[in-house]
Amino acid sequence: MLMSTYNGEKFIKTQIESILNQKDVKVDLLVRDDGSSDNTCAILQNYKAEGLIEWYNGENLGSAKSFWDLLLKAPKSKYYAFADQDDYWLEDKLYRAISVIKSDGDIGSKLYFSKKTIVNEDLEGIDVQDEPVRGVGLEYSLIRGFAAGCTMLFNEELYKKLIEYTPKVMTMHDSWILKVAGAIGKVIYDNESRILYRQHSNNAIGNQTRYKAFVRHISSISKLKNDDTRIIMAKQLVDYYSEMMSAKDVYFTKLLSDARNSFISRIKMILTNYYQTQIKSDILSFKILILLGWI
Repeated sequence: MLMSTYNGEKFIKTQIESILNQKDVKVDLLVRDDGSSDNTCAILQNYKAEGLIEWYNGENLGSAKSFWDLLLKAPKSKYYAFADQDDYWLEDKLYRAISVIKSDGDIGSKLYFSKKTIVNEDLEGIDVQDEPVRGVGLEYSLIRGFAAGCTMLFNEELYKKLIEYTPKVMTMHDSWILKVAGAIGKVIYDNESRILYRQHSNNAIGNQTRYKAFVRHISSISKLKNDDTRIIMAKQLVDYYSEMMSAKDVYFTKLLSDARNSFISRIKMILTNYYQTQIKSDILSFKILILLGWI
């Protein structure tokens, strides 16, 4: 279990207890503190003193790099999972995730993620639904990440492939891992939730009302013109993993990586039905952005 913390004193005890109370699995929790200035480190030290967790601190890297540092320092295990500092896990969360992977054969690189139950800071249900999931292949994750890291669990084989290369650029750790798993392994989505995904004013990233999500989407579009993160991530995927990818996935990932520089590549991307989004209506806006050279 890998958890990154930052000024999380308000909710972290509840989350740690829910992790330590997981049934029918052995849990080893490693925590990295990302430069907290509140009481988070003291809380972590108390758990360590009781022999319940291991933790270390470092400079403020931000969530993505902090989780990646944890990944590189993780002890050997058959399975790996991420945890946010402020959620609550039902007692069978990890057991179910492992069972789903095992039922699929547990051969090859496997990534599991699940639906989330959105709650307020008192862990009470609210009228906000988790994002829909239409598909889980690389053709979906090349456009944007859609799997929350706090629901992810992956096997040792995928872990070994992940730590072979540290991406120079990534939006978030979970978005990159989703792309890698879709490119070289198998992604499994579970429509049953075993996590209470807490929403509060200090969330780094979280589910939003449809109105807020729409406003954020419009705002982000205006920034795309000068943001080549998606392009660089596609290029990294090909550079690192092309030998393990299908010819089809390599071809379309290369098209995306070259979209800013080649009008021909953009036309080919617009004409194909390869690229997909979780909301069908988003495909048209995506193709318009391709034509503009903003993707």
